[in-house]
Amino acid sequence: MGLSLWLSLSILIGLIVLGLLLAFVVYAARKKEHRIPDYRGWFIMGIIWIPAGIVLMLLEGSTSMGVTFLLMGAAFALLGLANRDKWGKPPRVLTERERKTRQVTMVVLALLVVLGFAAFIIAETLP
Repeated sequence: MGLSLWLSLSILIGLIVLGLLLAFVVYAARKKEHRIPDYRGWFIMGIIWIPAGIVLMLLEGSTSMGVTFLLMGAAFALLGLANRDKWGKPPRVLTERERKTRQVTMVVLALLVVLGFAAFIIAETLP
């Protein structure tokens, strides 16, 4: 039991460090360019999170996660509505560098999810 706990913890710490490294690289790459937030996307995300929060509040015994989703959804929807005047701008086409950065980020995130799932499976199968 002790070995599986240490193995799980070391894998978890490794994934956290890898995630932080990835976040730093993305932050450093974006620091050079100023981006205007996609307020329409925020509004849409808020509208999706509000019913998800209501459903979670109705389904689970503890309502903390449902309330969290509901409040976050309301915040995103209100921020999107408050900046509705900026919705009319057409979406900007990504440059080649931005497209490649997004592809690398998605691959690394997918790899982190697979490694996390593998760590969970290994931790569950060890005695």
